[in-house]
Amino acid sequence: MTAYPEILVLDNVFPVARNEAELLRWEKLDPLLDVLVADPLMDVTVLVEDEILLSLPTVPLHPEGCCDPESLSLMH
Repeated sequence: MTAYPEILVLDNVFPVARNEAELLRWEKLDPLLDVLVADPLMDVTVLVEDEILLSLPTVPLHPEGCCDPESLSLMH
């Protein structure tokens, strides 16, 4: 196993509704819109951490042609 560098480019926009009524109005306009309801107790660091984790690839892959099959062998 070797280090696996991963470049993350995140460009997410989170619309913030003032209340539940505004949230419902926005969802009617665009059901796919991901809207947050304003909450003074919201932990923004958790939100950012979640977005970073969700952006990571499920299965990291090395670039095409960079595989060293010899290094994968458990028996040398």
